[in-house]
Amino acid sequence: MKKSTAHQIPLPPPASVDVTTKPGKTAPAKIVARNSKVERGEAVDPPASPSLEDVRQMIATAAYYRALERGFVSGYEQEDWFMAEQGIGQMLAVSAPGAIG
Repeated sequence: MKKSTAHQIPLPPPASVDVTTKPGKTAPAKIVARNSKVERGEAVDPPASPSLEDVRQMIATAAYYRALERGFVSGYEQEDWFMAEQGIGQMLAVSAPGAIG
């Protein structure tokens, strides 16, 4: 099988982003969405609060991973759920106070 010798031409960035770097800097390119609220200096809306179903799913997932770490030894299901509730509740309280609902 013969290898292709054709070179791929890099595609330009999408029209919705502006890729810029400062001369002499080695930092990665900064991607800024054009015409965004931040660019226009407008206030940015906070992320939407998770629904109760979203929170329940996060708790279930966290409880599952607690059980997985323990090797799914039975008898700790309620403790896993309780600890998951506490962890998710703390995470949500820190990220957005009053965000549940």
